[in-house]
Amino acid sequence: MKGRVIGAIFVVGALCATYFLLGGVLFVPFILVCLIFGLCEIQIIFNMYPANFRSDYKYCASVPFECGIFIFAIPCALVLGRNFVALAVVACCASDTCAFVFGSLFGKNNRVKFLSDVSEKKSWAGFVAGAILPIPIIFFTAKAMGLLETNDRNVIIAYCFIAGVVAELGDLIESAAKRTLMVKDSGEALAKLPFFGLFELPLIGHGGYLDRFDSTALSLLAVGFLRIFLSS
Repeated sequence: MKGRVIGAIFVVGALCATYFLLGGVLFVPFILVCLIFGLCEIQIIFNMYPANFRSDYKYCASVPFECGIFIFAIPCALVLGRNFVALAVVACCASDTCAFVFGSLFGKNNRVKFLSDVSEKKSWAGFVAGAILPIPIIFFTAKAMGLLETNDRNVIIAYCFIAGVVAELGDLIESAAKRTLMVKDSGEALAKLPFFGLFELPLIGHGGYLDRFDSTALSLLAVGFLRIFLSS
């Protein structure tokens, strides 16, 4: 729990600083660096433990799929701009927090059994909370940003209902990728490296850096696709 709190403070503090300081011009570049860093981290873990790759694992395709998500999320972040990127971050934080809290409180007796080899602690209580409770949070965040008064109103409304599910799907894909590489906590794998250690040390015990941006990357793709198909 302590590691999770420290990790959350570290990430939220960095995101708020780049969003609000200097007119927010640092926010999108910061997210782009995070996405590139996540892509590099997958490659580095793969190079560190090449013999650990479980090619017989039924979800082994999650590793290249995870890389693809990060690659395509980069241009999405550039095109969407600061407020849409911030909305994706808020949605993922809300989903992760709601799923964790309700899963911890009410999920011990309703585990999702068919996902036990991907995420043994995933519960139906956490999944439902992570999918539904962020809806009003996303809606009111978008309203505060003025996004509901733009041509993207339909995009925002649609995103409200899928954001939580997308965030949890992103988390599952990343969990499957780490299981394929036989790394439970990517923070522990990379914390000793000089450059990566600066980012990973605050996140040890919290799943590592990838756990904070896996859902955001997939969410950016979801917003990008919705904007293409629903914007008037």
